[in-house]
Parts: sequence; structure tokens; C-alpha cells
Amino acid sequence: MIFRALFIVLLAATVLAISGSLFLMKTYHLTFLEMVNKSAEKLGVVENGYRLIEYEKKYTVPIISLKQSESFPKFLPDDNNSNFSYFEYLTFNIKALQKNKGYSPNCSSKDIRNLFYCHILGERDIDELLRELTLYKFIPPREVGFYGNALEFIVVLDLLRGSGISIPRTEKALIDEKLKQMLESYLFVLDGDSASLFHGRSVLASNAWLLATHLDPDETENQENFNRAFGHFYDFFQALEAVEIWPEGYNYWANSRGFQIALAIAALKSLEPNSLLLDVRAEALLERIGLWHIYNTRPDWTIAGWADEGPRVDLKDETSRIIDLIALATSNTAIQEYARLLRQRFGGFNYYRAYKWYLPALLSNEAAKEVVKKNVNVTLASLKHLLEPVAIFGEDFSNHIVIRSGWEADDTLIQIRASDRFTHHQHFDAGSFTVFANGKPLIVNASRYKNVFTENRKYFSSRSVSKNTIFINSQNDTFQPSKHYSVNSMDGGQRIPLATHSSIASFAQWKKELSDGYNLGMAELIEFDYKKNGDVNIWLDLTNAYNSVKGVDGASSAKATRVLRQFYYLEKEQVLLVYDEISKTASAKDTGARLYFSEKPIIASLKERVVKGSEYNGIIEYKDSNLIESRVNSEHNMLIYSPQPIITRLIGGHDYRTYVELDSDYAEYDGQFFDDGYEDERWFDKVGWRLETSPKATKNVKLLTAIQMNEGDLLNLNIIKPEQVVIVVDQQQVASVKFSSIDNKNTGISRNDE
Repeated sequence: MIFRALFIVLLAATVLAISGSLFLMKTYHLTFLEMVNKSAEKLGVVENGYRLIEYEKKYTVPIISLKQSESFPKFLPDDNNSNFSYFEYLTFNIKALQKNKGYSPNCSSKDIRNLFYCHILGERDIDELLRELTLYKFIPPREVGFYGNALEFIVVLDLLRGSGISIPRTEKALIDEKLKQMLESYLFVLDGDSASLFHGRSVLASNAWLLATHLDPDETENQENFNRAFGHFYDFFQALEAVEIWPEGYNYWANSRGFQIALAIAALKSLEPNSLLLDVRAEALLERIGLWHIYNTRPDWTIAGWADEGPRVDLKDETSRIIDLIALATSNTAIQEYARLLRQRFGGFNYYRAYKWYLPALLSNEAAKEVVKKNVNVTLASLKHLLEPVAIFGEDFSNHIVIRSGWEADDTLIQIRASDRFTHHQHFDAGSFTVFANGKPLIVNASRYKNVFTENRKYFSSRSVSKNTIFINSQNDTFQPSKHYSVNSMDGGQRIPLATHSSIASFAQWKKELSDGYNLGMAELIEFDYKKNGDVNIWLDLTNAYNSVKGVDGASSAKATRVLRQFYYLEKEQVLLVYDEISKTASAKDTGARLYFSEKPIIASLKERVVKGSEYNGIIEYKDSNLIESRVNSEHNMLIYSPQPIITRLIGGHDYRTYVELDSDYAEYDGQFFDDGYEDERWFDKVGWRLETSPKATKNVKLLTAIQMNEGDLLNLNIIKPEQVVIVVDQQQVASVKFSSIDNKNTGISRNDE
């Protein structure tokens, strides 16, 4: 009996331990080794930064035999138009910047940045700089949250060696030893599984690769670490080649990632020619990243946020450092012009004061001597003859699409996002879009960000309920991916994998997770057609973004068999058409689309009824109709049509802008306000109201939204029959829309002369 009791106790303890382990692994997206090591650290079994179980070293076998060029600098670009040596180039820039008060080093300081520049100017001795380099206080990186302080050290070393300044043997040995120690610290955390591909791993791998480029190639023992650092960075490099954007949002890129990553990409150009064509691919990727910045810059000199965003969407302080680097590294005319425009727009405020020491190394000689005065009226008009108005980035992966009517201050900018899932700071916005027209936001992103775990972020801002997306209400949805979600908010939105944590350790793992495991595939680009007449036709399959026959999260049931969205931009008429077609299951209820506006749209054609709050701060229902006619921002016509009568509600005002109906049932408005963490900061677009339109259809939902971008032209709709309508602009029939069955390829929008 005693043995039986002991067996039962041991079995129960084992089951509990396994259950607890599985819970931790699922909640924090941890591998088993990660769970063991983090638990050991938490319990004090090992010191912080150490592991109970070591990981095997990765990339010890070289991916390819690589050889670096013998020249320096390794990653800081040179001015291709300068006839100076690198030493002379830097000297010219420092003196020019001193003259125009752009930057001047502090020659009474002992930090390595100032010591280097002041030595260039002949005001400090080289021995002082070398001593401080050998004594540099390195703070090792962690897998999450802090990524070390190697950047300043390695940049100054690149400047020093690029300038051709001789380093005596003793000091060189000490600096090389410090380099090795730094690099080994980065490789230690990279060999683990905690750092996520598009989060901390990107910076860790970039810093490791920058350090590795300065290893002494004559020392055999350095070769393995060089190969390991390259392997880690090359894995991320391939992922970034695929997406061409920063999935965590622009602010994360500009503040914490972009500069180190761009430097590391540039470092690939220092390698001798190889079969991977790394020099060509590095320059191509830098160009794509630079162009991505340009295309997403709105006429008001901000970038519309799409993820967990902060203030740097305003392009101040951080962006120029990245763009100036790319402009020098690629010699792309459009990127160079954009760099110049940023300097004009923000004057001396285009660089954060702590980053101004980079200026001598990131400006051409011509730019360094230019005296730039802030001009808030500068536009992007000079790019008109350099770039097409339409572009797609990360095709088949992130699918960020930009459509511009032009590059002037009053031109239209449409941004469409149909991205797969990469990381936890990304939002659930497959198929969403925003519009900026006539100098101000027209259709906006309603998200705010303060912290990952605020109520507002968990239940509103990160979710598709805060985006201009399709919704499919169902009471069989389960939206509680971890212990952090106490409320099952059945908001009709998209699945929420990787909601608060991610630990995607490699590009290969991410590609596998697209269909397996976390099921990170959210959108499929069926068609992207930029036509000769300037029109743009886009078809998206968004089925997998929702709990559907393709896959569900948790205990959810499939609520759709297919979800399609078509965007058609009529360039000449400046009209955006959005066609939605959803085939829903029996478990689905109200299904339709949400649109967010800064100002309350005027729907004068339908009788309204306030059902909650007031007409200025509440919920308003409108009489069911097949056609909704409205005005937005007082100057834009908008039409919404369906063959079935449309249930229409307008929700907004100061309190109701974060209102969510939790049970997918609008029979009684008993939802919740998610204001905790909702803060109106200056860098967010004003959000006032959302319009929800839901056709009364039992199975196949079909919905058309037409939005006029410019003023003056009349936008109308002729109903030929319920399943076919014609778009009329200024009394001209310009496009047709067919509401056929979901399997009919003739469905959707086409221009009349096609």
C-alpha cells in the first residue's frame, strides 16, 4: 500500500509538472529548454544571464566560404562623389558641420566618440582614444529587453580603422580580445531560442555581425565565431528580404532596430564576391527599405502607424540617421533626395541630439557643408519624376501596398496591409487600409499604444476591431490565447496568435509556422495589378485570418469558408472601391465591414435612432437600406451598397470610441469600454467614430464601399439589378460591380472599358 501511495504521489507530481510546463510553454511561447532555463533563473538555481542547460552552438559549419576585403571601413559608407581619402572625408565633414553649427565634438570629453573626432582635428592624442577603447565598459546583452552596448564601440572602431590610423600591437591585441568577448556574449544569447526573429534577435544578430567584421582574419580561432555570427545574421537577412518592412511597426524600427540592422546589411558589402551575391542583395535590400520609408511618408510628414506605435512615426529624431546611411550606401537618387527633404523639413531636429555624432560619417561632403533651415512647408513633389506612385513591399509575405495620387501636399495616400503574422508587437489587421486625402486623415487606424498588457491593447487596439477590416460575429469564437486574457471578447475579428509574446527563432521556423503550429498565415495576395492607365486592382484572400475552415484557434469553431476583399483604385477619378465577399457558416451572425473616421460621417439619407448614449457620444442605428449615402470630413462622398438590406450603426464620441460588443449579439448593447491604456498622444490620428455595415444575408455576404478622394466630382451609383451596379463619377459611367456567387470568377469590380 505504501509503494502504491508513493507511486500515485509521484505520478500526480509528474502530471502537475508536465501540465505546468506545458502551460508556461504555451503562455510565453517557450521551447522546453527555454522553459527549464528561465525557471532555473527565476528560482535562483543559476545567476541571471546564465543557463542550467546549455544550447548547442549554431552555425559552426559555415553556410558558405566567405572572405572579407582587406579595406576599411567595413560597414560605414563612403561618399562616392568625394576624391578624398576616408580620413580626409571625415575631416572635411567635421569642419563643415562645425562651421554651420550642425555638430561639433566636445574635446574636453573622455568618451570614445569625442576622442576620435578630436584626434582627427588634432586636439586629442591617439593614445587617449586607444586607452578608452581598451577600457570600454561592455554591458552584455540579454535575450529579451536589453541588447548590449556594443554599437558605439564597433562604430568608433570602424571609423578609426577606416581612417587608416595605425594601432600599436599591444593596444590592437587588447582591442581584439575585447571584440572576441563581446561577440561571444552575443553568440551565447543567439544560440538560445528566446530571442524572437523580428524582435530582439534582429538586433542581437546585427550587433554580432558588426563585431565579427572586425575580427582579425589571420587568427584561425576567429573563423568559427565569424561563421557563427554570419549564420545568425544571414538567417535574419533572408527574412527581411522576404518582408521588406518592419512588421512590429514603424516606431520600433526607427527607435530600436533600424540603424543597427541597416549597418549590418551594409557590412555584407565588405565581403569578397561570393556565390550568394551578398553585395548585390545587400544593396537591393537597403534600397527597398529606403523606398519603403518614402512611399509610406504621408503629405503631413508622418507615417501612419499599424502596430504598437510611439512618437517616432513623426519622422523626427530617428529616421534621418537610417535614411542618410542608406542614401550613402546605395547612391539611389530618390533616397538621396528624400534624405535632403528630411533635413529641410526638420532642420537640426531631424537628428536626436545624442545621435548627432554620427553626422560626419553619414553625410556626403556636399550635404555636410549645406546650411539647412527648417521649412515646414516642404513637400515630396521633387520625387514625382523619380518614382512611380504605386508600390508593393514584401509581396506574398507582408503585402504592404501604397497607392498615391501624387507627391504634393494635397494628394491622396492609400495604404493597404495584408500581412502574415511575424511577431507580437504586430497588430491583427489583414486586409485593413487607411486613407489620407486633401491634407488630413480620412480613414484612420483607431489603435493606441502604452503597454502590451493594457486592457485597451489586449481587447481593442491590437485587434482587428480597431482597424478598417471585415468582421464576422460568432458566439463560437474563443479569444483567450493566454492567461493574460481574462475576457473572451467575441468582437467578430481575426484570430490572435502571438498576442503578447513571440519566440520565433529562425526564418525556417517562421515559414513552417505559417501553416503549422501557430498557423501564422493570415492573408493571400491573389492579384496585384498596377495598370497602364494608373488604375490598381488588388484581390486578397483573408480566410485564414479568421476562425475558418482553414483553421481555428483554441476552442473556436469555423465561422467562414471564404473571405475575400478586393480594392480597385480608379486613378483618373480618384475613387477607391472596396468589394467584400464572405461565405459564412451557420455559426456566424452579423457579418460586414468596419470603417474608422476622425470626424463623424453624415448619413442624411436614412432615418436614425440613438440606442445608447447620445448622438454625440453613443451608438446610433439607421433604417435598413441597400444603399447608404454619406459625407466624410464634410467634403468626401461615400457610398455603401449591398444586394441585401444593410444593418448600419455608427459608434463613437469620447467614450464610445473604444466600445466593444463582447458577445457578438447586438440585440442588447451590453458591451464594454476598453479605456485602460488608451491615451491620445499627438502622434496618433484623431479617432472619432466607426461605421459598421452588415448586410442581412444568411450565407453569402456581399458589400461594396465607394469613397471619393477629391472634391467637386459627384459620386453616384446606378443599380442595374440587385446583383449588378454601375459606378458613376461626374455623370460618367466608369466602373461596374457584379455581386455573383463566391465561386464565380466574374464577381467584383472592373472598369467599364476593360
